[in-house]
Amino acid sequence: MPTKSTPTTGSSPADLPSCGQHAWITEQVGGWADAATYHLSAVIHVHGNGIALGLQPNPVVWTVASAWRDRMLPYTMHGPAVITGPLPTTTRQTRRLARVIVAEPVPA
Repeated sequence: MPTKSTPTTGSSPADLPSCGQHAWITEQVGGWADAATYHLSAVIHVHGNGIALGLQPNPVVWTVASAWRDRMLPYTMHGPAVITGPLPTTTRQTRRLARVIVAEPVPA
């Protein structure tokens, strides 16, 4: 089940519609959503321009993403976010993504 997280109200389950999902996610994050994969089984959708708009940092989503990557991320995520299952990919894309996630360098 998708989860919505906001800097002010925390996290709660969300009902992702069966159609119009992109529009729904855009509405939930308050603007164009960037999708980032920090785990093979989940995607974090966060406002694509949250920092420039002055949206509050979202420590819950940052903590989840950091835990999934097994390191503290050197950047923050701002504004509301939605965590969903993985985006549709081919098996080849999934294998490539797994290599990227495992091989990502640890910041010094």
